[in-house]
Amino acid sequence: MIWGVAATSLMLLDKQGMLQPYAPKNLAKVRSTMRDAAATPTWVGMDLWSSAVCFNTVEGEKRKLPTPASWADLTRPEFKGTITMPHPASSGTGYLMVAAWLQMMGEEKGWAYMDALHQNMGVYTHSGSKPCRQAGAGEFPVGLSFEYRANKTKKDGAPIDIVFPREGLGWDVEATAILKTSKKQDAAKALADWAVTPDANKLYAANFAVLALPEAQEKHEFIPADLEKRLAKNDFNWAAANRDRILSEWSRRYESKSEPKPAPAEWKPATKQVDIPANRGKQTAPRYNADADELLADLGSNNTSRKPNGRSDQPGSANGVMGGSPSGKGVDDSGYRSKVVARIRPLIQIPPDMEGNPSAE
Repeated sequence: MIWGVAATSLMLLDKQGMLQPYAPKNLAKVRSTMRDAAATPTWVGMDLWSSAVCFNTVEGEKRKLPTPASWADLTRPEFKGTITMPHPASSGTGYLMVAAWLQMMGEEKGWAYMDALHQNMGVYTHSGSKPCRQAGAGEFPVGLSFEYRANKTKKDGAPIDIVFPREGLGWDVEATAILKTSKKQDAAKALADWAVTPDANKLYAANFAVLALPEAQEKHEFIPADLEKRLAKNDFNWAAANRDRILSEWSRRYESKSEPKPAPAEWKPATKQVDIPANRGKQTAPRYNADADELLADLGSNNTSRKPNGRSDQPGSANGVMGGSPSGKGVDDSGYRSKVVARIRPLIQIPPDMEGNPSAE
C-alpha cells in the first residue's frame, strides 16, 4: 500500500504498471479532480496542498521591501538575494510550483520567469517547509513554501504575512494506491476504503484546507476560504509525463544556488551507558541528531532528538509524532508519511543494478 504520496509521482508508477486498480467503496463522493480518471482508478486522493509565499514583515520593513502580491513581484530588483525556494527534484512542493509556472505562462515565458527569479534567489533548499521556516526566523525575508506550513508558522507566532500570488497557485494531491506486488491485497483494499471515509478526511482536515471529501473540510485560521478558486489549472498527466525533462532543464539552469545535499550520517554506536531501573537493564544514551531535528520540525512536531518521541501507547506531542498522535491512541498524522518520503528520498542511493526494482524503489 502506498499512502500519502503525490499523485504526479503515483502516475509514474502507474505508467510502469506497478499499481493495482481498485475502486474504494466511497469513490463516488471523491472530487473528480482528486482521483485517477479511470472508472477503476489506480490512485485516489486524500487531500490537496498548494504553494504559498511566507513574507517576514519585520525583515521586509528593515530592508524596505514591499509585500509581494504576485509571482511577477518576486523578480523585482529589490528582492535580489532575499528569496528561498524548495529544489523541485527534492521536494514535491518545489516541483508543483515549477510545473504550475510552465503551465500558466507557457514554457517559453515560464523558463524566462524562472531565469529572472533565479537572479533574486538566495538558495534552493531540499525541503518544502524549510523556506517558510527560514522566512519565519528572518533568515530570508521571502520563503516559497506551501499553505499548511505557512499557516502553522504564522500560528506559532512568526511575523509573516502569507501571500497567495494572484496569477494562481501550484498544487498537487496526496493520494493512496495499491501495489500489484502486495501479498495482502484484501488488507490494502480495506485501508483504501477507509482512506476515503468521512472519518479519515476529518483527520486530514487538521492540516489541509482542501480535501477529497468536501463535506469534511474545516476553516483554517490564515488560509482563505476561497483557496480552491485560487488554484492554477493543473494537468497532472502533463506534469508527470514531463517531470524528468523539466527537472533536467531546471538543474542545468539553476543548480548553482542549491544548498548541498546532506550526506547520509555515519552510524556510530553510542558508548555512554545510562543507569535505569534494574528491571529494565541498561540502555545506551541517545545521540543528538541535527538532521533528525530538522526533519521533525518539517513534520510539525515539537519533539527533537534531545527528548523522547511519543509512542502509540503514550500521549503524543501537541502536534503528533510518527507512531503517536495528539490523542496518544496511535493515529498517525496523514501528512507525515509523504513529508518523510519527500525528505529522505533524495538521500537514498539505489545501486544501478537495482534501479527499477519495486522493492528497491
